[in-house]
Amino acid sequence: MRPDMPPFGADDDPHIKQALNWLLSFADPRDWHDRLSPIEQRLFGAPTQPSDFRQTGYDQQDWPDDDRMGWYLYLARAATNNPFKYEPREGCRIMPVLKRLGTHLAELKEIHGVNERVERLLAKDTKQPDPILFELLVALLWKINGFDSVEFLDESPNKRTPDLRASNGVDEWFIECKRLDKHSQYIRKERAKWRAMWSLLSDRLVRGGHSIVFDIRFHVELSTLPDDYLAAQLPGKLNLVQPPTHLVSSDTLDVSVSPMDYVVANRHLARYWVRCPSDQLDELIGGKRDPNRGFSVVVAGEFEDFDGATFLDHLSFATGAFWYCDAPAAVLAEARHVRSRLENAVDQLPDNGKGVVHIGIETVDGAMVEEARSLLNRMNVFTMHTGMKDLRWVYCHLLQFYVPPQGFWVVDETVDHFGTQPTHPLRSLGVFPSDEPPVEGAKHWQRSPP
Repeated sequence: MRPDMPPFGADDDPHIKQALNWLLSFADPRDWHDRLSPIEQRLFGAPTQPSDFRQTGYDQQDWPDDDRMGWYLYLARAATNNPFKYEPREGCRIMPVLKRLGTHLAELKEIHGVNERVERLLAKDTKQPDPILFELLVALLWKINGFDSVEFLDESPNKRTPDLRASNGVDEWFIECKRLDKHSQYIRKERAKWRAMWSLLSDRLVRGGHSIVFDIRFHVELSTLPDDYLAAQLPGKLNLVQPPTHLVSSDTLDVSVSPMDYVVANRHLARYWVRCPSDQLDELIGGKRDPNRGFSVVVAGEFEDFDGATFLDHLSFATGAFWYCDAPAAVLAEARHVRSRLENAVDQLPDNGKGVVHIGIETVDGAMVEEARSLLNRMNVFTMHTGMKDLRWVYCHLLQFYVPPQGFWVVDETVDHFGTQPTHPLRSLGVFPSDEPPVEGAKHWQRSPP
């Protein structure tokens, strides 16, 4: 057996184990078992359909949403007990959180009201755990920054209150946290549209034997195009060109094509299995990893199923596509600025007391969108009317999670901060502090991915 094993590391990390065990201590073991069963059934219960061709790619996947917190804990348990059932691209979003919480578990336990927040996380807010997980990270940030008293404030149906209060004997601050969804509704609809377009295109490519990697940049919103637009436009042109080449250039889209390198792919597969889907498979087929674009692929070859996970052993055919949309309307729709969430956060702050807002955003929509988002955030923060509220600082935590080819996970964080005071109440601004000193003015999406 020569599988490319899922990335190890968490199984030996005591901090991740400590955080996982601490969270599970709030769950009824019988309830936890009942929550595991449907996750297992959804992921591994259905028998694999025999097929020569398999659609893969993370923009083709729909992971469990009915019990998102259960899914996160399932991933953590898989990473520490059965890594073949661990899903790296999804797991890389929760492992850094557990690592951070476990590293400072003693300080976290000193925060008043944290137990009630975790109980709510495991019992009530299971479909949307990211906001409470972000609150835990922010509370820990203030604690580690030297505020000896940090507490979660009780929620009241009759009174709007912030999430946290922090004091150090001199200053008292009221803190509200907002965590945006990973994908907006616009992105979800755009991805669904892409799946429909790719399904028709890839079917034509498979039937025509076109082993090609596309690079597609849309200049119009995908919703304005029929599902069969790519299938009708592209396959016929492939018989007239020799890749690599630029295939199409129009007001609607630009398309380049390159050939699939089977020698490199099967040389790697002669030594390792490659999981389907995985970043490694994307790189093997596409020749690169690009977090700023979606990637879908159809592969045929020899597959091995091991403990519920599917691995590619030998590649006989592949066709894939990187895709992205740079239409101005799409960029603006994807750059979900924070004004409405910020206004809601400010409304939660008390009329008397210094206020801070922390907003968490995942930068998964590409560099162009993130530049637009950053500009919109700055414009909206400085033009927003806060009334009588004493809003001193707004921290936008821009986060991106990766699975590098060699390693377990990497998290990048850029903190955009906007304030009315000359100095910060915090010495360290990131909820995921880095050992490397920050580069002034540099954004992580402007750098090459790890």
